[in-house]
Order: sequence, then structure tokens, then C-alpha cells
Amino acid sequence: MNLHAIVSPLTDAVLARVVVGVQISVGSTPQANRTRTPLYATPGALTGSIAGTVLTATAVASGKLQPGQTISGAGVAAGTAITAQLTGTDGGTGTYSVTQSQTVASVAMTTSMSLLAHVQPLSWRDLQQTESLNIGGERRAIYVSADVNGVVRVRLKGGDLVTLPDGTVWLVVQALEDYWEGAGWSKAVMTLQNGG
Repeated sequence: MNLHAIVSPLTDAVLARVVVGVQISVGSTPQANRTRTPLYATPGALTGSIAGTVLTATAVASGKLQPGQTISGAGVAAGTAITAQLTGTDGGTGTYSVTQSQTVASVAMTTSMSLLAHVQPLSWRDLQQTESLNIGGERRAIYVSADVNGVVRVRLKGGDLVTLPDGTVWLVVQALEDYWEGAGWSKAVMTLQNGG
């Protein structure tokens, strides 16, 4: 049961949810100078067509297709989102189910991920929990109905990025409460990245 979704309308009276852009880390690519460039699932670019509620991606130029991403392009109905991968390469070419039935010929499309989230200062308990992590800078807590993560070393993934409505970019550094699989929400600590 997604308790966050149930109580969100009530907590909005005290702290309104805001639309945030989320870039999910999907690893990195090594460079010649031995550094690594982070890769994110969104924003993405693909070529595809839609028949009914099935998107057929014939080429993925950038990013990685994942459930929850919104698709836009010529003739694509506003608010169309990916719900699951049906066939093909993980996050790449193949077929995907989408939220709205439509017919779209093969066109260039882009993907993004926008979610409603509660963003607030860290509580005293959160500060205690993160004290030994040696996290510096300006920090905030985010409650979101999504799976957001900090560094996942075994998967070679950096932290996810969150863009707030004011344009500031924040790096997710630690999941404080990860109830995504069972309850459909997460709470994480994020730090300001761009000095906004």
C-alpha cells in the first residue's frame, strides 16, 4: 500500500508537492584519461512508433527507456508514459507498453521523468542518521513515489539527480527510507550541486 500517495493530499496543506525532474543513474562510461562520465536514463532520445498501447523503439540514441518516463514527439498524446518493457534489449530497442492508446507513425521522440515530490529541510533525526556519512553542503530531504538512490557501487551507479522548479540540481546521496518495492515511496537525502 502506497501510504505516501494516501497522505500526500493532506500533507499538501502544510507543504505542497512540487514537480521535480529526475534523472536515474544507469552507470558510467570510462574515458581515455581514466575518469568516468555518468550516464542517466533521462533525458533520452529514440525513434519509435506507437500502435494502440505498444511503443516499438527501433533506435535509442541516448538514455535508457524505463517505466515512469514520459514520451513526447510529433503526434504523441500529451502525458503518454512507459509502464513496462515487453520485449527487446533492457532499456533499448524493443517494445514497451504505454499509458494511452494511439497510433503514431515512426518519429523522433524524447523521454523525461517528472514526478511530484515533497522537498523539505532535514529533521534532527535525519541529521543524526547522516552525520557519519561525511556529507557536506546544503542538504534537503525528498519524499517521492519513485525509487531514488545514492551511489550503488556494486552496480557502478552514481547517485540520481533531481532538478527542482527553481532550476537547482541536487544529487541523491543516501536513501533514508526505501519503501519503493513494498509501499511505493522513498525518502532520500540530496545535496545541492550547482550552487543555485
